[in-house]
Amino acid sequence: MLTRFMMRILGQQPMNEENRRHRPDDLQLFVKTFCPFCVLVQNRMAALDVYIPVKNILHDPAHRAELVAGGGQQMVPCLRIESADGEVEWMYESRDIARYLLNRFGDA
Repeated sequence: MLTRFMMRILGQQPMNEENRRHRPDDLQLFVKTFCPFCVLVQNRMAALDVYIPVKNILHDPAHRAELVAGGGQQMVPCLRIESADGEVEWMYESRDIARYLLNRFGDA
């Protein structure tokens, strides 16, 4: 059985992620296996009790293609944010993503 830390390093979500308090349907996180910046973002998600679907671009070429087509580059972590009007923002810097998550879910 893999620990939460090991699963996070491998870019996988533990089975109980569905029980998180926050489950926004407007966010997706693109990651790579063994990316320390991705782990930083996933640690922030866990600390804030937020579940965001994770797409590992090394495990699925379709995820990589989606990231490049939408965001214009293959850099991770990348948070895909879809607004209510359908506009999509691609946020690339791990610290920016962590700050966004804290601002959005920190007081909820």
